[in-house]
Amino acid sequence: MQFAAEIVDYIKREPDSRIFVTSVIPDLASMYPMRIWQHNLDRILQEMESPEEAEEYEFWANSHGACTSMDNLGRVVIPAKLRQMLSLDGEQLILVPARSRLDVYKQFQFDEREQQLAPKVPDVRKMLLRRGVL
Repeated sequence: MQFAAEIVDYIKREPDSRIFVTSVIPDLASMYPMRIWQHNLDRILQEMESPEEAEEYEFWANSHGACTSMDNLGRVVIPAKLRQMLSLDGEQLILVPARSRLDVYKQFQFDEREQQLAPKVPDVRKMLLRRGVL
């Protein structure tokens, strides 16, 4: 995948420019700057009901993901195991920023999500305007 220039600049400013790619959301790959991924692992340990649950979740995320780096052209390779698990090869992929991560959607997933949200957007926009957020 090739990142947009703004994302390339953001990643280059990180103290550790590695990217962790995994799937913790069903049927979706997510990319995290390494600093954010490490922070998330710390939070998982704090927030889970037991250390065993935290270890299980961490195992799942780490076993289905891998650390990767961005090349000079802003491209990142999604690990083969993850590409196979999510059937990403040969698909048109869309990168969507989501808080502290980038989610990787197949075109049809992106289209479905957009169609699900489209009817809700006008009401949410009105509410945000009333509250002075927009």
